[in-house]
Amino acid sequence: MKSFDAARVALALPARLEGLEHESLYGIWTTYCIVQQCEAREVLLPRLLSRRIFGRFTQPDNDVNTVAQVLGTSGKQVLHMRGCDIGGAIDHQAQLLHPTLRYCKQCLSLGYHSIVAQHVAVQRCPLHDIPLLDLCPDCSNPIDPSFADAAFHPFECPLCGAALANTIARVADSQHARWADQMFGHRRGVLALGVDVPHQAKRLSQLPVPLKSPSTAVASRHFQRASVWAPAADPSWLGFREESVVLGPTHTRGFLPIGSDHHLDRGAQRTMLWLRQLCVEHENATFRLIGRLGRYPRGLRLNAQTSIVSAALYKLYASYDLLPEMRLRHDLKAWMGDDEDAYASLKAPIRHGDGLREYPQFDARLLQLEMLGLFAKLLVRHVHGTHLDDVSWLDYPHPIEFAPSWTLLRGSQTVTARVRFRAAEGDVERLVQRVHRHVLRFRHADPVGDDRMWRDNHLDCMWDEQTAYEPLVLSSGTAKRPRMTPWPVNPAGGTRPGSEQLGSLRHDDPTGDNIQL
Repeated sequence: MKSFDAARVALALPARLEGLEHESLYGIWTTYCIVQQCEAREVLLPRLLSRRIFGRFTQPDNDVNTVAQVLGTSGKQVLHMRGCDIGGAIDHQAQLLHPTLRYCKQCLSLGYHSIVAQHVAVQRCPLHDIPLLDLCPDCSNPIDPSFADAAFHPFECPLCGAALANTIARVADSQHARWADQMFGHRRGVLALGVDVPHQAKRLSQLPVPLKSPSTAVASRHFQRASVWAPAADPSWLGFREESVVLGPTHTRGFLPIGSDHHLDRGAQRTMLWLRQLCVEHENATFRLIGRLGRYPRGLRLNAQTSIVSAALYKLYASYDLLPEMRLRHDLKAWMGDDEDAYASLKAPIRHGDGLREYPQFDARLLQLEMLGLFAKLLVRHVHGTHLDDVSWLDYPHPIEFAPSWTLLRGSQTVTARVRFRAAEGDVERLVQRVHRHVLRFRHADPVGDDRMWRDNHLDCMWDEQTAYEPLVLSSGTAKRPRMTPWPVNPAGGTRPGSEQLGSLRHDDPTGDNIQL
């Protein structure tokens, strides 16, 4: 692609457009260098030349003031250009802003780039309705310009020099740039309402590779579920299933109540007991897995057969370190029954998502929704499997894929939480019914290859309980469908989450919304 000619751009841009309230620091700095025909070393300190525009400032106060002085604006406006109102605390490790350049190709052709395009929940340009890009069109590398790179390579990739837009900005395009700025500004007001960095820290950190690019539809939907809390009637954003929960008075003084962990433990135990009753026919197969794999399977592959439900139950128990408790329940069930108080644990439960300890009962309900979401996700993940030795016992989905999201709406007298969940009791019941008879089969294969070496990590291929010629026999009898009583966090009443009908169920999940088969 042909690069920009700085002289032609300077003629086309006699001055920076005024009235653009949501332009990014990258767009303003690049346009400034083009219009002024200056080199970065002439106006910036040497320590700022190599500073990444979308990265952290090592000296935030000094660096912000220096850049503001060069651009002829205030430090507050520079922070606005960096998107601190929509990305959380400045230079926070869990920012909602993408760490490299995301851009609309046609907006860059206008000489315009909005900081709102950096938000991970924004997938398309609101003016041109095209997906935002986050890679160079030529070398396919992330674009991470420094202040010097933006001056030497205006609106170009600093690695290969490829132009990021097809045309050169013209004065006649100023009106289009203002329209784009207004439309990005409308989204900025909604994004500012969802800024809650501590609440989103776990789910937005250490993302797997498929979820790192917010330009993909699945990743964008996950990010919107966590950070966009627009009104239900706003057509600019995707809709999600959610419920409103009225919370009680918050704990504001002294230490947290002693029973906080007790509430979480009871919530976890109650969920496990409910799942055991729902999947009672798979109970024996689940505990055979526990007997063979133990507490720390370390990625072991079993060349045997079992059901998808039992494999998902085992992985759920292991992820929350509840295998010893569930084994004890299984062994003492004849004497102690299913009384959840008899198996209460004093240890703090494991959390994969984020909690809200100020409201212990609501926090316990969030843990329940998190566990149900993980169980449903495991069922969907393994539904297409055919053999048990293909299952990895250490491979789990990221918390952003199953943990619930919520935001607090504080009124004059009450606090209401909007909760978005991936799966609840009704969803799990329907999933279990559909995969009830799905079996992960035994593979007819010699675990020792021609070279007399073990293949594919089949370290536990001799399982006497289930041979290649014995079909999996589920426990006989049908139990009464269990019902898990949620925590009484909604005095105003309302339907149980997940009890509404989802309509026709699909065999894939292209958008990452409902966990369906």
